[in-house]
Amino acid sequence: MSEEKLRDYFDGRLTPKELTSDLKDSQKRTSYDVTTVYIKNIEDGEFEVKKEHLLQLCEDVITANLH
Repeated sequence: MSEEKLRDYFDGRLTPKELTSDLKDSQKRTSYDVTTVYIKNIEDGEFEVKKEHLLQLCEDVITANLH
């Protein structure tokens, strides 16, 4: 997973399905109850995650658009 794709999702340029696909190979189970997600840092500046972004993420998980 990359921060750029996450930014694009929050900006509406990437669908929940595309974000799910990007996340797929970035997770690794590190113990029986812990999963670590590896994220490639953004290369072109910074992106501030706001409350609205987290609400969007939660909404997509609740409605099963993102899993």
